Amino acid sequence: MKPSIFEICDDDQLPPLSLLEDCIRSSGLVVMSGVSLHPNELLKFAQQFGELEPAWEDEHPEYEFLQLMDSDTKVQTQQKSSSRYWHTDRSFVSRPSWLTLLYAELVVGKTTPTEFIDARSLASTVIEENSINPEETYATHSFAKVFPSVMIEKGQSEEKVSKQIALYPDVQHPFFTHDINGVPSIYFNELCVTELHGPGISDSDKAIGSVLDAIRRSESYVHSWNSGDLLIWDNFRVVHRASMQPTTGRRRYIRSTVGTKP
Repeated sequence: MKPSIFEICDDDQLPPLSLLEDCIRSSGLVVMSGVSLHPNELLKFAQQFGELEPAWEDEHPEYEFLQLMDSDTKVQTQQKSSSRYWHTDRSFVSRPSWLTLLYAELVVGKTTPTEFIDARSLASTVIEENSINPEETYATHSFAKVFPSVMIEKGQSEEKVSKQIALYPDVQHPFFTHDINGVPSIYFNELCVTELHGPGISDSDKAIGSVLDAIRRSESYVHSWNSGDLLIWDNFRVVHRASMQPTTGRRRYIRSTVGTKP
């Protein structure tokens, strides 16, 4: 997909909110560079879009509604990461995240790029290749599908893993959403989707496999990070993941999510 890109020269001024919302509606992803933001400024900026969600992992030590992702605070291993699956953010809750704002406070050396795919093009492919009714298809999203194994690989205790599983029971969401023009987008999370339900779906595993195959055949936008980059994306319009490319650098990101748009 081709995102809307803003080159910010004046660090003290972000684009108008109305302009950003228009770009999010048209592309699902906005990319800005050369931005200078204190964590508190990111919070205030994110609040303009809607209600912020508390961080559920990697909590920022000073701000409840921010995540801090700092590679310098972690042992560098080849462990699997949940971010390497194609996903949308927090789909395992009843009111999943609408917008994600991810800001690069510091990038040194070669760090992992982030890939994005347009969920509208995915929907078109999946509907065309399968007998799926976009108005009557639902997906079960389960926190317990992948997250527990990832948490254990990261050294989390069995007790903490069990508490997280109990905190997030399975939920169902429509498998397709629609933009303001009625164009369907697929709502998919490789980490969580365990089953598809709806007319024409006789083999759920096969249908999920067709979605993953469509993703593998899709062209993605690959974002290589620099200090001062700010990305905003609509979780109902794009799917994303961390690229599989190796990394030797250091990154410090802060992240905020905005609850489901009313």
